[in-house]
Amino acid sequence: MAYSEWTGGEGKDVSKYNPAALKMLRIDNISQIINNSKFNLQAWNADMGDWNYTIYYRGLKGLYREVFIKFSDEEKEKCDKFIDKVEECMEKYPIQERLKNGRWTSLNESRFKIFIWYLDKLEDLIKEYQDDHGLDTPSVEGYDDDEI
Repeated sequence: MAYSEWTGGEGKDVSKYNPAALKMLRIDNISQIINNSKFNLQAWNADMGDWNYTIYYRGLKGLYREVFIKFSDEEKEKCDKFIDKVEECMEKYPIQERLKNGRWTSLNESRFKIFIWYLDKLEDLIKEYQDDHGLDTPSVEGYDDDEI
């Protein structure tokens, strides 16, 4: 939990708030949303009320907001460039458009592929920096990932 108890001198029990535990929980929840949305990026997600590719993007932005404080200025700049490019693509070259009758146009496959390429690169970048700053799953000393 976000609280841990310790003895605060002279036998007094003191409760201390630990924001790191909540941050890791938020990162884990956002990561689950990202991973779940990627199973079928072209599908409508009734639970979230949006397309999975949009949920994937919003999840990546949420993850970035949780971890960017630890990033260097150069790392932030690289991530921001990808985010700007994705938003430019969404605005100038929409993957789908909502019609006046409430229905959606067919998915534009070429735009979709470009959009997902940018999202995948953004995810790789965020996760690389997240790991570099110790905000990902900790490594176990002496454990080889290839043994899985």
